[in-house]
Amino acid sequence: MPKRISLLLCICVSLFAVEPDAATRRWWSYTQALANDKMQGRDTGSRGYAAAEAYVIQQFRKAGLRPAGTTGFGQPVTLRSVRVNKAESPLQLVRGAR
Repeated sequence: MPKRISLLLCICVSLFAVEPDAATRRWWSYTQALANDKMQGRDTGSRGYAAAEAYVIQQFRKAGLRPAGTTGFGQPVTLRSVRVNKAESPLQLVRGAR
């Protein structure tokens, strides 16, 4: 009996399945491009970050957007680096009794 119910459920779900529309396909193409291994991660200042930035700017231009940043589509952001002193900053992960 459970097999019949599962089969019936699969058939019902497949009847309601639809092909993605143009907006969904476009969104998925952006996701695939930015998640691609060729982007080499996106650490700040890395080549992968620069590649992702260039891709996004290209897509903005294709969409007809105009830059509103202080330097084109970008704008300066102050970044600060913080280092943890392990000797003075103990950390413990606890889950249940462990």
